[in-house]
Amino acid sequence: MKTIVVTVPRDGIAEGLRTTKVDACGFTGEGCKTATEAIVAALGTVLEDSPKTEMYETEQNVERLHES
Repeated sequence: MKTIVVTVPRDGIAEGLRTTKVDACGFTGEGCKTATEAIVAALGTVLEDSPKTEMYETEQNVERLHES
């Protein structure tokens, strides 16, 4: 299942001690960046971008044919 998890710390954002984290789960290839770009743009400056191994996988397109 594809989900986007946004973690907002309770304390420390104003002091620069903690940051908000956006994590895309279940996406492959560039799909994670596409899915999170609006959220990331709304949050502002990106301090760190750590792609997971799924980003380097190719998305599998499966076409199923049904005979009538």
